[in-house]
Amino acid sequence: MRSITIKSVLSAVLGVAIVILFAACSVGINDFLEDPAIKEIVENNRVKLVDKSGDNLRVGNQRITGLKPNSYYLVQEWDKYIEPANISPATEEEEEEENDPELLSTNFVGTDGALVPLFKDIGKIPADGGLITNLSNSNTYVVYSASPILFNFVYHTNINLPVPEISNSSGLSLPQGAVLLEVAHQLKPSTEIIGIPINYEGNTRLVTLDTLNRIILEGNGTTTDYLFIEYDNNGEIIIDSFRVLRVIIGGTQPANSFRIHVSFNFTDETPVLITEPANQFPIIISQDKLITKTANIPSINIVNSDDFESIKWLSNNEEISTGATLDLKDIMFNDDEYWMVGTHIFTVEAKKKDSGSLYSAKFMVAVT
Repeated sequence: MRSITIKSVLSAVLGVAIVILFAACSVGINDFLEDPAIKEIVENNRVKLVDKSGDNLRVGNQRITGLKPNSYYLVQEWDKYIEPANISPATEEEEEEENDPELLSTNFVGTDGALVPLFKDIGKIPADGGLITNLSNSNTYVVYSASPILFNFVYHTNINLPVPEISNSSGLSLPQGAVLLEVAHQLKPSTEIIGIPINYEGNTRLVTLDTLNRIILEGNGTTTDYLFIEYDNNGEIIIDSFRVLRVIIGGTQPANSFRIHVSFNFTDETPVLITEPANQFPIIISQDKLITKTANIPSINIVNSDDFESIKWLSNNEEISTGATLDLKDIMFNDDEYWMVGTHIFTVEAKKKDSGSLYSAKFMVAVT
């Protein structure tokens, strides 16, 4: 006959007791969580959210989580909960009532999850997702994500022939040699555009259009996100204008090259055609204005000159200047060699401080 030890009896009794205890606790916890007072405490310790992004965001204590990777977000902050159908500031004809929700601020989400007031400080959500932090549990946050621009764009190659191309939800894919993108049909005078590098080094920057309201593209092998926002007559952001266009240009980025930038404020009738990085894309100058020294010619600047040393500028394999800036106007006004109709290739060379590697970039000036 099998003997039963005291140890085994105690183990069996303890196991039954634990099951009974867990069952009792389970019922108690459900009742506890359904208690109105407890529900109010939980609700008061997380932010209020109206999710207009379509990304199934989640709320927590002073934070919103679940942001979609590689996306961009805009956030309105209201002082109390607002029904989604009522999200818009009161117009002059519609005076706010005392208990109406008040729009406190409109911000963008930076890469680190902080709210930033300036459009240029917006950040792309990291590949592993993100969250919005340092929020107030007493306020309501309406969150929007930038929607893709779906439109028939026209681009120009370096031979300056306009070609139509339709963008889709994945962006706009352009062939090697694309240098300009017409966006005038997308823009209002109050539109602001920023460019965010995706597969190359660089900072988020305000996009300056050429004289014909075209985006000067970034060059072969680059992928760039262009974000658009518009403002109304009162300087308030028009939410529906928050759009993104990813531009992917074919080809490969030049090896051992660095980025140069042209600062220009042109009144000349001929637009400047030059990109970052600059290679064969021309600056176009009329011969008559060059000879009379009335042409408006830009200076050429090295964007990241602090990373380089021994910077020198060459033309026809001869050194014409040194330093981070080339005074192109002075060069072309004072040497009639450049007054001939045709193209002139300029080269900048420099040595990387940390590695000692030599880098170079080229750009073209066309006299017409």
